[in-house]
Amino acid sequence: MLKTCPSSEQLRKLLADQLGEAQEHSVGDHVEGCSLCQEALERLTDLAVRPGHRPPRLGLSRTRGDVDVDAGFLHALKSDPPAGLFFGGSPSGAGPPANPDVGDDRPAPNGYELLGELGRGGMGVVYKARHRRLGRPVALKMLLAGANAAPRELDRFRREAESVARLQHPNIVQIYEVGEHDGRPFLALELVEGESLAQLIAENPQSPRRAAELVRMLADAIHAAHRAGIIHRDLKPANVLLTSARAPKIADFGLAKWLDGETAYPTLTEQFLGTPSYMAPEQAVRQRSATVGPGEDSGPTAATDIYSLGAILYEMLTGRPPFRAGTPLETVLQVLHEEPVPPTRLRPNVPRDLETICLKCLEKSVPRRYHSALELADDLDRFLNFEPVRARPISAPERVWRWCLRKTPLAIALGLAALALATTIGLSISLAVYHYRAASHLGKAFREVQTRQRAVDQQASHLAYEHGQALAEQGDVAQGVLWLVRGLKSASLARDLNLERAFRLSLSGWLPRIHPLRVRFEHPGPIQAVAYSPDGRTIAVGGDDSSVRFRDAATGDPVGAPLPHPMKVGALAFSPDGRTLMTGCDDGGARLWSVRTGEPLELEFYQTEAILGVAFSPDGRVAITGSVDKTARLWDLASGEPIGPPMTHKNLITSVAFSPDGRTVLTGSWDKTAQLWDAVTGAPVGQPLSHRDWVASVAYSPDGRTILTGGYDRTARLWDRESGRPIGHVLRHQHCVHNAAFSPDGKRILTGSFDGIARIWDTATGAPIGPPIRHRHTVSSLAFSPDGRKVLTAGFDRTVLVSEVATPFGLSFSHEGFIRAVLFSPDGRTILSASQDHTARLWNAATGEPIGAPLVHGEEVESIAFSPDGRTVLTGSFDHTARLWDAATGEPIGALLRHEDRVQTVVFSPRGDTVLTGGDDKMARLWSAKTGEPLGNPLRHEAAVRAVAFSPDGRFIATGSDDKTARLWDTNRKQQPVGLPFEHRGRVMAVAFSPDGKTLLTGSDDMKARLWDTASGKIRVLPLQHDGPVSVAAFSPDGRTVITGGWDRMARLWDAATGVPLTPPLRHDGTLRALAISRDGKTVLTGSYDRTARLWDAATGKPIGPAFHHENQVWFVVFSPDGRTVLSGGQESTAHLWNVPAAMEAHIPQVERLVQVATGMELLDDGSLRILDSAEWKERRAHSD
Repeated sequence: MLKTCPSSEQLRKLLADQLGEAQEHSVGDHVEGCSLCQEALERLTDLAVRPGHRPPRLGLSRTRGDVDVDAGFLHALKSDPPAGLFFGGSPSGAGPPANPDVGDDRPAPNGYELLGELGRGGMGVVYKARHRRLGRPVALKMLLAGANAAPRELDRFRREAESVARLQHPNIVQIYEVGEHDGRPFLALELVEGESLAQLIAENPQSPRRAAELVRMLADAIHAAHRAGIIHRDLKPANVLLTSARAPKIADFGLAKWLDGETAYPTLTEQFLGTPSYMAPEQAVRQRSATVGPGEDSGPTAATDIYSLGAILYEMLTGRPPFRAGTPLETVLQVLHEEPVPPTRLRPNVPRDLETICLKCLEKSVPRRYHSALELADDLDRFLNFEPVRARPISAPERVWRWCLRKTPLAIALGLAALALATTIGLSISLAVYHYRAASHLGKAFREVQTRQRAVDQQASHLAYEHGQALAEQGDVAQGVLWLVRGLKSASLARDLNLERAFRLSLSGWLPRIHPLRVRFEHPGPIQAVAYSPDGRTIAVGGDDSSVRFRDAATGDPVGAPLPHPMKVGALAFSPDGRTLMTGCDDGGARLWSVRTGEPLELEFYQTEAILGVAFSPDGRVAITGSVDKTARLWDLASGEPIGPPMTHKNLITSVAFSPDGRTVLTGSWDKTAQLWDAVTGAPVGQPLSHRDWVASVAYSPDGRTILTGGYDRTARLWDRESGRPIGHVLRHQHCVHNAAFSPDGKRILTGSFDGIARIWDTATGAPIGPPIRHRHTVSSLAFSPDGRKVLTAGFDRTVLVSEVATPFGLSFSHEGFIRAVLFSPDGRTILSASQDHTARLWNAATGEPIGAPLVHGEEVESIAFSPDGRTVLTGSFDHTARLWDAATGEPIGALLRHEDRVQTVVFSPRGDTVLTGGDDKMARLWSAKTGEPLGNPLRHEAAVRAVAFSPDGRFIATGSDDKTARLWDTNRKQQPVGLPFEHRGRVMAVAFSPDGKTLLTGSDDMKARLWDTASGKIRVLPLQHDGPVSVAAFSPDGRTVITGGWDRMARLWDAATGVPLTPPLRHDGTLRALAISRDGKTVLTGSYDRTARLWDAATGKPIGPAFHHENQVWFVVFSPDGRTVLSGGQESTAHLWNVPAAMEAHIPQVERLVQVATGMELLDDGSLRILDSAEWKERRAHSD
């Protein structure tokens, strides 16, 4: 190997193949490891790739096992290959793209007319041409070098062309003629203008039966080629063309490389042809054997093509090739040394027999593959006919043996270790103790591995939880729940039952927030228009397939025969009575059809160009059409005659609509405006409604007062019809808004965009409702069902989706002022609320209706309580009084309970016979619940009393005050204080007894909560520290857990016995104002100044489902007695009732299917989303029912 870089002359000779063998190896080895020389060599490459020159052979790599890898090939894969080495053009697509619709002035061979250039490479050019006499379109390929081509190239061109010309098979692109023109050889080949298999299956797995049928046809065609002595050597999806009937045709038998526009790879030597992801191992290596010398190449065989067929089948089943890495070199190394991932791991629905066939084709050992393509076709036939296949899956011993071959050093080490162990056992029985200890260590090591794996799974589940919650909170609920399912699986592997429960709860909380997919079906072509019939039972679909098809709205099943049209259908609408369908066609015609019979009606009307919009008047007597000819026309449906003059825009008209009263019509145009017109005179009404780009969609609100427009400026906008001024919020998409519609009640808006996203919006707030509805391509048309419960979306991806609209959540209870507090009655049937409007009110918890008259005070009502039996209500007000009320009649009971200042807090004793009140007059007071008479002396502090509580047995009272103390009082000793005060360094904001009454919990402005022994008055554990004032605190029902919260924006769960935190903090984005814990102690509820209330799993500290959003600060939260609902509210006049999610009980695979069916998507291993095709979705729905 050279120690210094070779000269430019040596590099030129290397390119020209003029170096001696020894010098060629020396220079080549140096270039292979020198980036400077590689760059210099690439600058000289243009000379080396001219016709007649052979690319340099940079030498052979070092031996790896018994396989030599061609270093020239690997060197080319390491760097960007020079232009010209690609037969069909550079991979980057440099240079102007071929244009098949533009003619060419190059002289054509006799009898042919050139129609345009299809492709060009380093050796040849291909034209689209027509045989003049036969009128047959052909693909005409010519050598660029012509007469200057090397004799070897000319001989290969003619010899291979004649061989392929002998192939007559329906699934092989045919060669019609081999000739010569002006010294240039040419081929006339069959022209197949459909898409390639690569385009069909790009990231889009096919159904197993469809994949098997297509590969069986390919195998049959390749067998015919093999019988004729031809090996393809470059089979891949890009070289399989599909006719309009979806029949495959194999192209590029070593000649037509121009067909490979995107996935071609460099071939530096004739020994290396093909694409790494589909290349058989023997195409990149040569096996050392007695029959193959060091300088020879064993060459491809029929097994090479069988391997490639297996790679194609693999990609059709899984959506990806068996091997694909970041660079071609890494891909080749995978092909040589790795085993493909079994398809069932990527797509569990792949049948085992089909997987076995696929993996047999991909065997690295040639003898283990099918011996012929005919055998492969026969086995695929057996699979398709539900017969046992001949291929057999790899046995476990065979798998171990292959692993040993791949990991030879490790296998040898393990083998030697096993041998040493066996020898040791045989030497002496006295070593039994040693072996016992060794086994113990091995068992310990195995348990450690299991523990670490569980830790990895647990960490993965935590990450998935956080990611799923974040996505859902950002509005992408569908993707969020898919991540939660992934985390659920990891939590199950980690055997973390608490975390698994949190996942199940969160999934239950989020699933009602999505728009679940209910019906899905395919259309034969890109869809341009869809509509619901007025009764909501039928869907009409029209598009590029030049037909309109009816579908059952509940099932998606076809109804009747298609309605044929001469060109694509761009618009359609049902008549108000549902009996007639109007369609707009690209031939400029609007046609009327009987919905019942599917027969055309006699009436038709035409404009001069394609019709893009149609609509009926509300009474069904008049129709409007909008056209590419820049006009909209009104038509009398009785006579078929136009009404009034054309309504003209400055550009094509995309959409039209009638107002609900039928007096005006609305048009949208590519002149960037929407315009109102008088439906009688056709005169414009008001000024145009302007967007910044083309207007694609227009609609009236159901009451006719508001206009909705969607445009290419990526917005949908609302306008006041009377003034023409914009109103409300602008609804924004990432791409052009193609269409928009109002719901039947006008409260929601549906928009669809070029980004493949449809969204439902709240008309009043402009906020999105639920997650986006996803298509693979532009959402071209949409509609609400007549009852507004479902939405219909369709797209250029040929798919129609019917999704259920997410329903509003819970009930609301409104006052005239801010609501200060709410409570459930002990039986959960009644709700009590207190408000700044000077009233408290009772409500029916099931219906949200008020019960009786308001309970009136002189000022705002601050605090409320129910008696234990639910028959009596207690209210405390800033009017210096508390009051008892009959819960059934709303009548006051007894006298007013008077304080000298505002009443801050009230509570009933456990037995309900006394009540306790505390106020700003520095005292708490006991009262008779029957008469309202005071009992004993006031319980005095030196500042306002903020909190009061009874012990569980009712004997003791706890009070918390602004004087920085809490105190215990004995009700049996005339309310005498018990022991010394419990002192803090700030105001005491919260007090609570443990369920056994032995511990008192206090929360204070000094940023601490404390646990006190009620008997001794001593602190039980170290203070529970926060980073701000502690304003709320409570015990769990079993007394084992304490929950605290405050101004540091978090709640914390603590072990009541030790004071140790149990979970991470439960974080909000604002001061924590309220908290509650469910009766079973498993769920925590918090309310914050960040305008949300939120549920948390008490065992893990994970948030459960979505936050409950409010208009302003949340001041109170409470669980219903059964824990199924919660109440929350605050600095607003409305309190809200929400459902608490219950954990999903289904097995994890069933949960995953339910989520995939609801979202219409699955989450791939790499974290990307894939939209399910109709067959997959229907199959998973069938298994999830």
